[in-house]
Amino acid sequence: MADAPATIGGVIDNRPISPFQYRIVAMGCLVMLLDGFDIQAMALSVPPIAEQWALAPSTFGPALASALLAMLFSAAFLAPLGDRIGRQPMLVTALAIAGLGSLATSQAATVAGLVASRALTGIGLGMSIPNAVALVSEFVPARRKALCVALVYSSVALGALTAGFAGPPIVHWLGWQGLFQVGGWLPLGVSLLLLFALPESPDYLLRTGRRPGQLRKVLRRLALEGQALRPGPTVAHGGALGSLLTPRLRVQTAILWILSWLTMFILYLMISWLPALLELAGFSRADALRSSVVVQAGGILGGLALSVPSDRGGIVPALLCAYGIAIAALLGFEIFPPDPLLWSALFFFTGIGTAGSQVALTALAVMIYPPDIRATGLGWAVMAGRFGAVISALAGSLLIGSALSPGRVLALLSLPLVLCAANVLMLRARRRPSP
Repeated sequence: MADAPATIGGVIDNRPISPFQYRIVAMGCLVMLLDGFDIQAMALSVPPIAEQWALAPSTFGPALASALLAMLFSAAFLAPLGDRIGRQPMLVTALAIAGLGSLATSQAATVAGLVASRALTGIGLGMSIPNAVALVSEFVPARRKALCVALVYSSVALGALTAGFAGPPIVHWLGWQGLFQVGGWLPLGVSLLLLFALPESPDYLLRTGRRPGQLRKVLRRLALEGQALRPGPTVAHGGALGSLLTPRLRVQTAILWILSWLTMFILYLMISWLPALLELAGFSRADALRSSVVVQAGGILGGLALSVPSDRGGIVPALLCAYGIAIAALLGFEIFPPDPLLWSALFFFTGIGTAGSQVALTALAVMIYPPDIRATGLGWAVMAGRFGAVISALAGSLLIGSALSPGRVLALLSLPLVLCAANVLMLRARRRPSP
């Protein structure tokens, strides 16, 4: 009996990464960088908009929450379409929607206008993140999957970092509207680039039998033309959510959702409210903006550092270590008085343990879910995280309006991370990597 054809993922696993595959990773990084820029733009704009419109910063909680709510909906119900119609068309559409939403934000004149335009942006962002990660993961070998996913997902933090450093001069010269104009035209331009330059996932093309011409082109670029190949394993299910709750996956899915919810609650509360919170602590606006983006710098380092043990099967101890670092750093805000240099160091370590952990959780989702439900699994994990982010946007407005000191507010954020560490312990050996 003839041997069964090898899976496309198995063949990629046994080959070195080619320049073509590195190009796919680079394009995934570019998509996520633009997403990170746009996510951070609203938080950076709250102080100047509040000053121009003579409103309290807490008034903008609904505008921050609307983008997150839209991302939640989009990640759960629109991003999974990537498993059916392909990753590439979803990414092109997602960037176009996000860009238009950002341009609309630049024209907003009321809080209601901000809420509506940020919701449109959130729809695009929610579609793009799961599909960008899924596409890249299906082009790279398993031995480098966590690292490549970390590079892609860390680009969200890099985009936020870019916004943090570029934001003040942009706002100074072009006003807060200029920040959203930059964050609008760039995604629109990149969406045109992806339309012509980004290939579809080879596993998707094999699995669906669609676009045979494109499949031949992709296999030729991978030096696999003429080989007998089949797609990776699939999961029998009766719907998008049902595919994630099969007996083999339900416990891992539940733990992943809990970890995503709690981690993103902490991370987005800081992303959304740190500039305003630090101004209340007596920081200058420039120091507040610089300190807040240090969280993202820590996230980049943490995500890349966590990818190394993740690729070697040590994701549980890596996550425990990361959460421990963040807990210790957050408690430090209660101990040490406000100081731009000292608190920036604490923010850096907080970013390692929060934004870095979120990168590792994304890599974990890629390893848990097989290719035919990967965008679905990533989408629902993003949804769980964005639900935590929505609550954080609203909780942040309450905390800023409370009588608690900024240091006490930050120290309290260590409590959800203790729950994260407890859930990581439950993972143990339940994870089984997928192709």
